[in-house]
Amino acid sequence: MVGPGSRHPTGNLYTVNNDMEPMTVPLEEVEAFIARYRAKPKAVSIPHFTSAGTSIADRLDLRVSDLLMPEEPPRNREHQIEGGVHPVHGSSTGSNLIIDPQANTWYCRRHGTGGGGPLEALAVADRIIECEESRSGCLQGHWPAVFEALKKRGGYSPQLAEMEREKQARACTPHVPVKQEMSAPVPPVDPPPDPQTLPDSHGQNYAYTDAGNSDRLIDQYGDNLRHCETFKAWHVWNGILWDRDTTNRMLDYSTRTARSIMVECAYVTDPKKNQDCAKWAMSSQSLARRNAMVDGATYQSR
Repeated sequence: MVGPGSRHPTGNLYTVNNDMEPMTVPLEEVEAFIARYRAKPKAVSIPHFTSAGTSIADRLDLRVSDLLMPEEPPRNREHQIEGGVHPVHGSSTGSNLIIDPQANTWYCRRHGTGGGGPLEALAVADRIIECEESRSGCLQGHWPAVFEALKKRGGYSPQLAEMEREKQARACTPHVPVKQEMSAPVPPVDPPPDPQTLPDSHGQNYAYTDAGNSDRLIDQYGDNLRHCETFKAWHVWNGILWDRDTTNRMLDYSTRTARSIMVECAYVTDPKKNQDCAKWAMSSQSLARRNAMVDGATYQSR
């Protein structure tokens, strides 16, 4: 810190040039000043597109100004809604939320978040996520709640149902068949299977090979997993639609599957085979074996 009496590297002392009373500046004004020189956040989350290539927001005609409208907002010459009060967490200065109706985007000065579109605005407005969480990938894991919020607002159910039908009828239909039931959302990763539900005589007929592990993975979790050759990606059923796996959830599934082999060993009565089963169970938990399990299941998904 530099002040009166401090010494400059040249050897001269700092002096008071203009003796004025200190000014009190609200924190939000300071943050707003800093925000001018901070890189603006990129568009929030992954692109939200339907199978037809159009965005979900466009398909449903969602507008940020309908979902996260600031209170008593002024407008500037570029037609942005500049400096309104955030409707969720408020504002001590009355100028912390910017809405651009033409670009259909928003930005919160308090948290330095936003830059996204209506889906993120909906998630913040309905308290699905906090405003400060609205960054890249923020809707991952929240899609069931987002679609439920759309349904509760009314008027979107027919479009959502049509979008789901189109999604199932896309080019990779053989790998992504229509899900018959749309009840409660499926957890991202199911718990290890109950020993009584393991197929093939409690798994004793599975081979102790990578191919055998792929069979285990599909038998245990295949109802909620699909591999789409068109996109070269796995999809996980989230209770509403097939959600592309962008966070490597397949590695979680393969880990659960590898650990379940120990359950199989409990039903192997032959001492030698039991020992072989236990060794394979431990070996299957290595990263290489788990990756091989997923790779082998690519063309086995139901």
